[in-house]
Amino acid sequence: MNIGKLIGRKRLVAAVAVAGVVLVAGTVVIARGCSHAGQATAEESTAARWQCPMHSQIVQDQPGACPICHMTLVKVAGDKPGKPGVPGRAAFTLSEERRQLIGVKTGVAGRRSLSRRLRLPGRVAGARRVTAELLEMDAGTVRAGMQATLSGSQEQKVDAVVAGVDSEFDALTRSYAVTLTPAEDARWLKAGVYCEVDVMLDFGKRLAIPADAVLYTGERKVVFLTDGKGAFEPREVRLGKTGEDWVEVLSGLQEGDRVVTSANFLIDSESQFRAALEQYR
Repeated sequence: MNIGKLIGRKRLVAAVAVAGVVLVAGTVVIARGCSHAGQATAEESTAARWQCPMHSQIVQDQPGACPICHMTLVKVAGDKPGKPGVPGRAAFTLSEERRQLIGVKTGVAGRRSLSRRLRLPGRVAGARRVTAELLEMDAGTVRAGMQATLSGSQEQKVDAVVAGVDSEFDALTRSYAVTLTPAEDARWLKAGVYCEVDVMLDFGKRLAIPADAVLYTGERKVVFLTDGKGAFEPREVRLGKTGEDWVEVLSGLQEGDRVVTSANFLIDSESQFRAALEQYR
């Protein structure tokens, strides 16, 4: 046999053997790595975490302050951080004496006719013609045919009807032009005179609660559900149309649910206090 070919075959066999050793070693290293990773994951699940007592969604693996409210984070076990619901608030009970002392009052969620007056700045543009400005935030609420009332500086009142709403948006005033037709030729309705325009918005029947029941926390809207016997539970709600004294509830409550309508801030403080205590248990 040719010596050169023999040497070449030996080199090939050696290379294959080395590759095999490298492959086996790599497999062992990966297996060990996975094993260590599994152990690390298990350890991390029980390792300490720091959580905001007000915003339970804020959890980190080292001490610090909450980026939302700047409160000092509280140390908790890795499996203890609270789940988001109404972060930083907990359900609790109060005695009847305590409820009377702080003046707790309640209201019931129910279907009711929801309406409110929308006030717009207006100006007399000519004979039997008044124009008003509908702000961008109220777009879509006023339509032709709606009833309105014109009020002068001396509290004069004249009924009117919405003749139309301009579809063109005024970027300077951030509003839409509304044209109204007065029901009569009042003396004070002279061209150039400013007036207040009240348009009655009727939203029909909606599931609603007293507006006083809602706490606006900045991030979310919260109400306190109660059974009337001393138990209180924070509940996040999504709101819709706003009436004069009532507000529509799109989600978070059902018809018949009883909510706190007075002493809300005291109830909220108690709920936050109870939630903070839970972090130390």
